[in-house]
Amino acid sequence: MSKPRALLRRDWNGLRVAVRQAAEAGGISPDDLRMLPVHGDHEQVLGKVRQTFFNKTKPDAAWPDPPVPPEELLPKLIPAEEKAWLLLNETQKERNKFWVYEGRASAVCLILSRVPFDHAWLVCRKYEWMLHITDHDALIAYGAEMSVKLKASADGNFI
Repeated sequence: MSKPRALLRRDWNGLRVAVRQAAEAGGISPDDLRMLPVHGDHEQVLGKVRQTFFNKTKPDAAWPDPPVPPEELLPKLIPAEEKAWLLLNETQKERNKFWVYEGRASAVCLILSRVPFDHAWLVCRKYEWMLHITDHDALIAYGAEMSVKLKASADGNFI
């Protein structure tokens, strides 16, 4: 098992630096997007997300081939001022790490449009829904509210 300090080693800076640079370039304030401390809230949020959503055998709704990049659909699914958790997955040398951010949906959408990522998860702060953007640009929803919105969007009825 790796030691906790390994989470912050320099070889894991690629995605975090890209997010920070995109936030600065986009004029995103720390109030609108902040990285959670690795040794505190980070683990609590990851644990709750795993418990609530990652153990499900199948999603509530999926849109495997949206006509535009999924991050362009997010403003139609999540109100701009709503705060959510953003989980980004980084893989190096066949090892995975999650970086957890808290941010307004508008800031998260801007980051996702500017930063290359493999997988991203947006999670309601009350853990009522989760959206997963896959490495194949599919959009997957968990939770009743978000699955209804995603299904309506896939039918062309944006909410």
